[in-house]
Amino acid sequence: MYYWGGANFFAPLAAAIHLGFLPLNVKNQAEFRLISNNCTHFIARCWQQNVGSLIYCGRGKKNEDVYILAVGKKPALILKTLTAMVTLLGEDLLNYRFVNCEEHIHKREGKKGIRFRSGLSKYNSIGEMVATVHKGL
Repeated sequence: MYYWGGANFFAPLAAAIHLGFLPLNVKNQAEFRLISNNCTHFIARCWQQNVGSLIYCGRGKKNEDVYILAVGKKPALILKTLTAMVTLLGEDLLNYRFVNCEEHIHKREGKKGIRFRSGLSKYNSIGEMVATVHKGL
């Protein structure tokens, strides 16, 4: 499950890349523009009004289910509720991977640095994160 605050496109893009709808990286601005123009339908339904809603995106190549979750400004509360629910349903938390998209991007560039990066650079950072998740499956 990829999660994020809900105010940007990080988790929806990560899910689309994970599922193979989009490439892991793009080489130039023209390619990035083409992708961003064609994937708005996937991202459009995933904004702040969905905070707290777990959205199923599809099944990956290794038969893993991929979800996104907008956590808003209080991610700890939503994640605690979600992990408690998983446990109550008798599931093993070790079967789940919770990926904080914003934390990954911020660690890489710093909170202020992310604002000044190009869309191409942000996209490729998300692709790197997804590649890391794929390796861990």
